[in-house]
Amino acid sequence: MDPVMIHQAADALVRRYRTSNPFVLSRYLQIVLMPRKAPDGLWGIYVWHDAHAYVGYDEDSPIPKQYEFVAHGIGHYVLHRDAKPFILELQAVQDCPLEHEAKMFAERLITSASVHALH
Repeated sequence: MDPVMIHQAADALVRRYRTSNPFVLSRYLQIVLMPRKAPDGLWGIYVWHDAHAYVGYDEDSPIPKQYEFVAHGIGHYVLHRDAKPFILELQAVQDCPLEHEAKMFAERLITSASVHALH
């Protein structure tokens, strides 16, 4: 997917809901968050099941990292939900287009949060 389209999707979400806070957005999008202690090497999970999205993330991570994890899961939801993926987020670098797209989305969303906090 084109990076411009990914950024536009993140920007449209922020405009629509007037927030870039991933935790607030997850409520608006009806994404079920599952904060848990993640096993070593695993920092998140995204599951689409029975018309619902679930995002699990490591609750023991620092708060900014939790925002990043949830934003990344929202990226999968916005960009990939039609594919109904099951994705384990590993700490190791993954050479996967879906991961790169969700990462770009999350970075844009987090950057948007920083910009909005200044205004």
